Amino acid sequence: MTSTTPTPVSRAGHVRVTSHYHNGHTHVERHPPSVLNNEPRRRRVSIYWDDMPRLILVAASHHSKRARAALPQLLTYLQSLPDVLVAADTAVLSLCPPGTPAVRSTTDHDPELARTSYDASEVDLVVCLGGDGLIFHVLHRYFPTRVPPFVPFNMGSLGFLTPFDFASFRQHISSILRGANNTVTVRMRLKCVVQRCEKRTACVHNFEHNVLHDGPARQTEEFHALNEMVIDRGPAPYLSNLEVLADDCPVTRVQADGLIVATPTGSTAYSLSSGGSMVHPNVPAILFTPICPHSLSFRPVLFPDHVTLQIKVPSDSRATAWVSFDGRHRMELMKGDKVIVTVSPWSVPTFSKTDTTNDWFTSVSQCLRWNERVTQGAADSDCEKDGKL
Repeated sequence: MTSTTPTPVSRAGHVRVTSHYHNGHTHVERHPPSVLNNEPRRRRVSIYWDDMPRLILVAASHHSKRARAALPQLLTYLQSLPDVLVAADTAVLSLCPPGTPAVRSTTDHDPELARTSYDASEVDLVVCLGGDGLIFHVLHRYFPTRVPPFVPFNMGSLGFLTPFDFASFRQHISSILRGANNTVTVRMRLKCVVQRCEKRTACVHNFEHNVLHDGPARQTEEFHALNEMVIDRGPAPYLSNLEVLADDCPVTRVQADGLIVATPTGSTAYSLSSGGSMVHPNVPAILFTPICPHSLSFRPVLFPDHVTLQIKVPSDSRATAWVSFDGRHRMELMKGDKVIVTVSPWSVPTFSKTDTTNDWFTSVSQCLRWNERVTQGAADSDCEKDGKL
């Protein structure tokens, strides 16, 4: 984003969040757009705008010809909406062809047109043109905590998180703003806190007695992951050696190429490739999937979403380990370091094209060709009478 001073922007007020329960009851609350993240994932959630969103952030994939071609149309349409400001960073604006009248920055002294300087906390709605990777880029760059609702248009090769087609973008955006299409999938994120053992020589291993002595002084770093946290052996020739506790209860020692701790949204990513189950995004669970374990009985498991996981590199490990969060912020874990994983209070709300279940099964069918095979035909009636197959 540029360093120009932005014109003050008033937030769009509130949205009405309607939670639908299995017993048929509903509950309505009013929140700022980015506060509905804390809604429990086991509810079916709908939102209605009280006022038109004031600031809409547009993000586009730099690698997609389709996204670059669609961007000027999208910007022109959004800026035609009353009382709406459109935000985009200079890299996105540079994708538009020269002379596109809808693309200007605040240096043009026209605050009602596209702004290249803004505060992420002011954003009421995010419109994405790209694949799933673009959503991760926007989240990690702009929204480490509170996240406004996303309207993702599929311009990539995979579309687990991008159900909308751009051909009908005016209809989709209009129906969302009017409340005609208001179903939201509230996607859980993981909060991962890396704790460093500064006095590594003082680290004492006593895993069997449920004691993790790591020295008195620690440094911590916090990350949020929408798909997964991965701990692997990195360049070491040895297996990863990790101690795992759940709510301070010893669970197991992982001896494998690595370990994946994933969300239901991430269940169709690396976890699936490592033998984990596909999990509906509304299921409140944390996936625990080993990578090539050196044990035939080490199967993936699911923890409830209220569990606190601790994963530590023990002092008697042959080598260090490496950790990453949604494929980013890769760093080395030294002996005595550990990662504490809980459910993040900042989920990611994405608008559904139809509803969460329909969109999810459509994506796994289209992207993974899940359970596709030739249907077994009916038996011939004459053969059935003769007892022949």
